[in-house]
Amino acid sequence: MLKQLALAALALVASATACPLAAKLVETTIEVPVEVRDAQGQIVRQPIKVTIFRDDARPRAPFMILNHGRSAKAVQRAGVKPAQYAANARYFVSRGYAVFMPVRIGYGASGGADVENSGPCAAKAYRRVYEAGTTQSLSVIEFAKAQPYVDPARGIVVGQSFGGTITIALAARNVPGVLAGVNFAGGGGGRPDTHPEQPCSVERMTQLFASYGATARIPTLWVYSRNDKFWGPELPRVWHKAFTDRGGMGEFVSLPEYKSDGHPSFTGAPEAWKPAFEAFLKSCCTEGKRSAAPEAAEPVRPPDTPEAFTRTLAAWAARHKVEKAVIIVRRGGRVVHQAGIGGADPSSPVLLASLSKAITGACIATLVRDGRLGFDWPLSKALAKHFAAHGRPKDQRIERITIAQLLTHRAGFASAADGEDSATRSVLEAYLGKHSTREAPKPVYITMLLGETLLRDPGETFAYSNAGYMLLGAVIEEATGQAYEQYCREAVLKPVGAAGALDPTWGVLWATGGWRMAGADYLAFLDQHDPDRATWGSAVRSWTLDPTAKTFGPASPKNWYGPGIRIRDAGRGLELWHTGTWRRRVPPDAQGPRAAETSLLAVRIADGTSWFIHSTPLVLDGARNELDRELLTAYRSIRRW
Repeated sequence: MLKQLALAALALVASATACPLAAKLVETTIEVPVEVRDAQGQIVRQPIKVTIFRDDARPRAPFMILNHGRSAKAVQRAGVKPAQYAANARYFVSRGYAVFMPVRIGYGASGGADVENSGPCAAKAYRRVYEAGTTQSLSVIEFAKAQPYVDPARGIVVGQSFGGTITIALAARNVPGVLAGVNFAGGGGGRPDTHPEQPCSVERMTQLFASYGATARIPTLWVYSRNDKFWGPELPRVWHKAFTDRGGMGEFVSLPEYKSDGHPSFTGAPEAWKPAFEAFLKSCCTEGKRSAAPEAAEPVRPPDTPEAFTRTLAAWAARHKVEKAVIIVRRGGRVVHQAGIGGADPSSPVLLASLSKAITGACIATLVRDGRLGFDWPLSKALAKHFAAHGRPKDQRIERITIAQLLTHRAGFASAADGEDSATRSVLEAYLGKHSTREAPKPVYITMLLGETLLRDPGETFAYSNAGYMLLGAVIEEATGQAYEQYCREAVLKPVGAAGALDPTWGVLWATGGWRMAGADYLAFLDQHDPDRATWGSAVRSWTLDPTAKTFGPASPKNWYGPGIRIRDAGRGLELWHTGTWRRRVPPDAQGPRAAETSLLAVRIADGTSWFIHSTPLVLDGARNELDRELLTAYRSIRRW
C-alpha cells in the first residue's frame, strides 16, 4: 500500500509548482495520500500537504522528516502553514538534507478531522493519537525514499513538541533507512496558559516513552529548554530516563532559558541547539552510515524482568520462521511491557480472527444479565423474527439449538476437523460471489447458514465451529434492534475505554472473527471475563464457571468453553485463553488488496496478568501451544515488574 501511496504522490509532484528561493534551494508543496485511525478506531483517509525543501544541485541527499507541534486551540491548528518551519528547513538543507515537512490531518491546508485529540486531561489516550501522527509520517517517509534525489538508506526524523514525540514513536518502529531521531521539546498534554509545567496524564506519557524505549534501536537526541512552560525542567528528564531504562538510546541536552517560555526554542533560539545537533549528526548520520537491523543492537536484559517475554517470543519466532510479531503484557490494570520484532508495532490494531469470539460472548452475557436472552433459549425463540421474515431452517433440529450450545460449540454444525467449517468456507465463498468481504454479512448470509444440515444432534459433543458465533451475531441484532458492531462497542468496549471496530477488509467475519483492535485494548476488554468478577451478574458467572456440558480436549488439564473464551484449570487457578487464525486471499477490489495471513494468542492467568501475541506469517497450533507453554515459563521467571 505504501508503494501505491508513493506512486500517487509522485503523480501529484508532476503538477506541483516549484519556486526557487535561492540559487540552488527549491521549495515544492505536494500531497501525499494517508490512512489513519482516529481515537475511536475509525479509519480516516485523505491527502495531506507536504512541503519539500532541497538543494537542486545535490543529486542524492539524505532525507529528513520534520513534524510540527500541536495547539489545543482549533484556530491555531487551522493556521498551520505548509512551510511552518521554513527558516529551520533552510538550515537543514545547508547541512545536506532534503527536508519533507508534512501538515498532518486536522491542521492548516490539509484540513480534516482532529485525529490527534487525546481526550480528557485525566485520561489521555496518548498512544492512539501519536500512532495517527506516526502512521502519516511513515507514508511521507516512503514517499521521500522513492524520490530520485533522495538517498533512501540515510534519513533522520525530527519534530517539535507533539512532533517530537512522533519522532520517538518513529524511533521505536526502527524504520529501514532512518538512522536517528531528534526530539525538540516533545511531550503531551501541556497546559502552559492554565497550569504551567503541569501537563495532563503525566504517568501515561511516562509509560508511553518507556514502551517506545523497549523497541527503539536507533540513536535519539532529546532537546529541552530549562524554562519550558509546557513540561518544566524535570519532567523531560523523567521521560528520557523512562525511555533509556527500557533500552532506548537517547542523549539529553538542556538548553538555557529562552524568554518567558523555552518551549519554542526550536524556532526562537536555533543558535542554542545547533552545536549539540551538529555533534549528534557527526556521531550518527555522516556519509557511510547505514541503518542496522534492529536485532543487531538488541541489548542484554536481565531474565527476571518482563523482558523475558520478549526474549521468549524472539527465540520462538526464529525457530518457526515468524517474520513479525508483537507482545503486549498487562498487569494490575495497565500495560507493563510491550515489544515488537521484525519492525512490528505493538500499538497497531490487528485483525483479531477468533479472538473476536470473546467480544461476541461478552455481548451475549450482557443480554442474559439484562433478561433479554437466556442461556436455555432455543433459536426458535431467539431468531423468531428472522425465521418469520426469511423462512425456517431446512434442518428442523437447528430450531432447538440453545444459546448455550452456540456459545460452547455444541450446536451440531460441522467443524474443520470434520473436513470443512462451512461458515467460513463453502457458505462464505458462495456468499462472496455477490457480496463484499469489507461489510458485515447481510441477512441472506444467515439464511444460507441456516440452510446447512447439522452433522450431529445439538448438545451431543464439542465441535469447534464458526457457524455458532455467526448465528450469535444475528441473535444480538434481533435482541437489541441495533447493528451488532454498534451494540457490542457500546456494551463491552466503551465501558473499559477500549477502541475497536470491524476490520475494514474482513468485516464479513463479523461475530466469529471480524474485529480489529490493538493488543492493549483487547487485554483491557479481556479483564471483564475475569472469573473472580461478576461483570455480567452472578447468573452469568455461575454458568461460566460450571464446566458441565462445556469441556473439550484431554481430561487433564481440564478445559472448557465459556462465553467466547477457553477456560483452563491446570492447578494454578483458572486461566483464560484463546487463539486466532485467518489465512485467505481473494482477488483485490476497487479499494485494494484483500489478503490476510495472521496468528494470535491471548492468555489471562489467575493473578490477572495477561498477554497478547500477534504474529505473521501463520503458524500452526503445535507452534502456538509451544509458545503458550514457554510464555508461562517466562512469566514464572519474573521477579521485578
